[in-house]
Amino acid sequence: MNVHTELRDTVLYATADGEMDFDSCIRIFERLANLAAESQLLKILFEGLLLTGDLPDIDRINLAVKTTDYLKQLGIHPTIAVVGNPPTFNGLAVLAAQSVGADVQLFPGIQDAIEWLNQSPNLPR
Repeated sequence: MNVHTELRDTVLYATADGEMDFDSCIRIFERLANLAAESQLLKILFEGLLLTGDLPDIDRINLAVKTTDYLKQLGIHPTIAVVGNPPTFNGLAVLAAQSVGADVQLFPGIQDAIEWLNQSPNLPR
């Protein structure tokens, strides 16, 4: 699994490709969280349309909880738009992350994700 990042104004754009697995997802999301914290960015757009693979439901839930806990550990609460489609993205991880306080939404396309992020305030929470 590979990720490419770009900083644009107030948004950290990340595009991932390759085979998705739990350990790679944790490493990449922690890397994105660190970059957002260092750059003081409050919005992340994660595009996973080129990812392949299918995580078990328990891994999706654990990924959401661990990522949200890591964001809290860093003291940041970014707004996160995830772009992806089934079967790679089925919405379970997003629901799990929302249930533990993350401000995250899943979108099938980039334009909807960008519009949602643009409506989000640029203020720390």
